[in-house]
Amino acid sequence: MSNNPHAKKITISLKLICTIIPFMALAIIIMMSFNYISAKNTVIKSAEQTLHKETVANVNTIQTFIESTLSSLNRVYDTMRTVTFSSEEDTLNYLATTCDIQPEIPLGVYIGNNNDYWLDPSGWHPPEDYHVSEQSWYQEGLSHTSFTLGEPYIDASTSTYIVSATALLSSENGLDTVIAADISLDALSKDIASMRVMDTGHCFLVDTKTLTILAHQNTSLIGTALSANSDDAILKAATSMSSVRDYAMQNIHSGGTDYMVAVKPIKNTNWILVSCIDKSAFLSDLSNLQVFCFVLSIIVILITAIILSQIIRITVAPVKTLTNTISAITDGDFSVDIEVKGNDEISAMSRALKEFVEIMREVIGDIRTVSTELSDQSEASKEVASELNETSAVLTESMGEMVMTIEQLTTLLPEEHTDISEEIHASWETLADTSLELSQESADVAACAGVISESAFTLAEHMRKFQI
Repeated sequence: MSNNPHAKKITISLKLICTIIPFMALAIIIMMSFNYISAKNTVIKSAEQTLHKETVANVNTIQTFIESTLSSLNRVYDTMRTVTFSSEEDTLNYLATTCDIQPEIPLGVYIGNNNDYWLDPSGWHPPEDYHVSEQSWYQEGLSHTSFTLGEPYIDASTSTYIVSATALLSSENGLDTVIAADISLDALSKDIASMRVMDTGHCFLVDTKTLTILAHQNTSLIGTALSANSDDAILKAATSMSSVRDYAMQNIHSGGTDYMVAVKPIKNTNWILVSCIDKSAFLSDLSNLQVFCFVLSIIVILITAIILSQIIRITVAPVKTLTNTISAITDGDFSVDIEVKGNDEISAMSRALKEFVEIMREVIGDIRTVSTELSDQSEASKEVASELNETSAVLTESMGEMVMTIEQLTTLLPEEHTDISEEIHASWETLADTSLELSQESADVAACAGVISESAFTLAEHMRKFQI
């Protein structure tokens, strides 16, 4: 552990901010990402439902056109089967009324049989090499008991798709008569080309029997086979889904773009309607939302970081104050005043530290009192030692004089007073020993006084460190 006071300190506030802010930012990013993914899935699911609804609606529009046309033709068919016309002219006059039956049937209804009999209200007469029984429309009609659409083909004169609706009118005496009408798909093709799926997508019509494009917003593709455009991912997807019986949807990726392609068959035909839309068209708003959420996340993180830093600073302020107080106490300053606020852990710590400071103040006060007493006793001991030294010095001097006097007396006494001389000498030695002991005790007292004085000085030095 480093005890370097100049080492760079990392505050608790900085630690908390550096810990909390990244986790908070990560949580916000995860939350925003989850919301974006959920919103994207919801939008895609909603788009799939919308694509299905609009495809069905467009198919219903086409079916309404077909059913309306076939219904009109079947009324003619019923009339031709139930009404007996008196002459061929009457029959032709009735067929002439069918020229106005619908705009898509400008030539009206015509009749032919396997005996090359031909009755056409438009006035067209087939060439001599034209054999009715060899025509595809006639052969298709032999198997239909009501008007049914056949295989579309491109009209040589108009270069537009035509589909023949045919039905077996009668079969008597080896003569099979077929009634037919040519329905122009030009108007229907234009309607389909103008159809929009979810405002930006488009539709096109495909004949599943020949896998030929019957209607498309790109007129150059009309009449071409799907296989001839194998590089087009949408047409390729339409090929793979051409055999569906009800409805199918597929997500494809082409040229860096994601598409949704839906296919639905059209009843009473071999046709399917293909609807496709670029996903970016309906995800653009979501992309804008993603950018908005990203910017909003940054703003929220910054604002939260500022607010959180202020909250942490206010919360940690008592800890900083407490740290400064502890540092002052460590340096020996017990005069600091500790203010206790609140009822949390920091307040409990401050309260305990305040009690400690008060106890230390009392202890230091007691030590100061003892120090003063020791100092006074030291001074008294010094005075006693000084007096004992002076007394010892006077006594020593007196003893010297007494020694000289006793020696003189000893020489003057006669031999018969030898016992007295010995007693005097013994008394002298006893007095000398007493004087020596007194001198020694005086020295001991002086030494004790010095120790007490030194201890008092040391204690005073320590006391000066505590600023109370």
